[in-house]
Amino acid sequence: MQLDSRKTGALIARLRREKDWTQLELAERLHITPQAVSRWETGDSFPDIALLAELAHLFDISIDALLYGELPGEATRRSQVAASQVLEQLAQGNPRQAARLALEDTAGVEALIDAGPLLRPSQMEQAIGEMHSYRFTPEQLAALAPFLDEELLDTLISRLDVSTLDSRFLTGLAPHLSEETLSRLVDQGLAEGMDIRQVIALAPFLGEETLERLVASQPAGSVDKDVLAALAPHLSEEAVDRLALDLLLEDPDLSRIMALAPFLSQRALEQIAAQIAQDELRAEHLVDLAPFLDEVSLKRMILNLPSGPLPAKVVVKLAPHLDRETLAHLIRSMEV
Repeated sequence: MQLDSRKTGALIARLRREKDWTQLELAERLHITPQAVSRWETGDSFPDIALLAELAHLFDISIDALLYGELPGEATRRSQVAASQVLEQLAQGNPRQAARLALEDTAGVEALIDAGPLLRPSQMEQAIGEMHSYRFTPEQLAALAPFLDEELLDTLISRLDVSTLDSRFLTGLAPHLSEETLSRLVDQGLAEGMDIRQVIALAPFLGEETLERLVASQPAGSVDKDVLAALAPHLSEEAVDRLALDLLLEDPDLSRIMALAPFLSQRALEQIAAQIAQDELRAEHLVDLAPFLDEVSLKRMILNLPSGPLPAKVVVKLAPHLDRETLAHLIRSMEV
């Protein structure tokens, strides 16, 4: 069950009205401001775990009823005793005891995880650190990730069966994992059949060397231009250059190289331009390359074209990238 500050706020407002208290009167009993009570009741903020305990005492209900915004009998029954005991221990500042109680019932574990946004990181880490024998599911770890330090999360991840991992799970965890752990998980995922496309969402959190290795490990010609264009911003310029030059040798279809063009160095662009010029350069490739070549390189390439005059529509598209002298040369060659 997910926490919802609006549901909790609505329940607080309902219970306050049943007591016939104003927001000010409730605030005075809790030694807080009326503005804080107002923010709770509108769902703009959530009481911390200690205040939840005080509210539960004032209204004579369980902490978990407040946490989930549901009174007993209004929702499907769960192990409410276990959840309440765990939350009570957390409210009293006893995360280790809360962890021991959580291990006795799945509902207690879920209550501990759900309380994450209300706990100090040190409290959550103490509680989870006590649960050595518990094997968290991928979904539970994804929920816990924002509240655990990198080292503890890496340790918990190492206990997972890699066959249970998928790209959605990894995407949620990626911002919280060390680069080394994420790289290992991606390697395992690809070995289990994960598509290289699914690495795109993970690219900002993977190192350049790891990404280059992953792309290079794919069978020749298997990575399409859209994937290359999405991964290129996360690779070093040297890596993109190597990738493009390798593609030039293995694949006569230049569409994938063109997808990399915005990320290539001038040196690599010139090498590619020179190579395709030797192979009877097609006009559309020249137009695609022009925005990324410097003026001198583009001029040299055009003056050395082996295939004769360019069509007028191509010259029009090239015009914004050419100096007057080169453009005049192209126009004269069209008139011959």
